[in-house]
Amino acid sequence: MACGNRDWRFFGKEKWVNRLELAGVSVALMHGHGSWLNYIVDKGYYLFQGYRFQRYKPLLKRAGKGAKVIVFGHTHFPEVIWDDGQLLFNPGSAGFGSKRGQDPGWGLLEIFADGKVVPKIIPLQGFQLVKGKWIQRD
Repeated sequence: MACGNRDWRFFGKEKWVNRLELAGVSVALMHGHGSWLNYIVDKGYYLFQGYRFQRYKPLLKRAGKGAKVIVFGHTHFPEVIWDDGQLLFNPGSAGFGSKRGQDPGWGLLEIFADGKVVPKIIPLQGFQLVKGKWIQRD
C-alpha cells in the first residue's frame, strides 16, 4: 500500500513510497502526488493548464530514486515512459477514462527472471462506470 491524497497518515505508519523487489527488479510504488503542499499547488496548475506529465516527472524520479520501475497513480492518466532505463508507469483508471472518449483501463507489468520488464495498458473496451455501476456501451 502507498498513501494517496485521500488517505490520512496517522503516526507515520503509512508510507508515501513503498519499495519492493520482484525477480531482482527494484520497484517503487507511490500515489505520485508527493506532499499535501504539492497536491494543493498542482491542483491550481491542473485547473489552469490541464494535465502535463512533465510537472510530475521530477517528483516521481526523486521519490523513486534507485528503482528500475516507478508505479504511480494520482493523475489517472495511463503512462508508459522509459527515461534513462527507468520505467515510469501509471496504469490509469479502471473506473473511468482519463480523457473524454477514452476507455477506462488497467495496467499489467510483466517482470521476468532475467530482469526484463514489459509494461502494458489494457483498455476496458465496451464498458463504463455510470453512477457506481458498470454498463455496457453500444
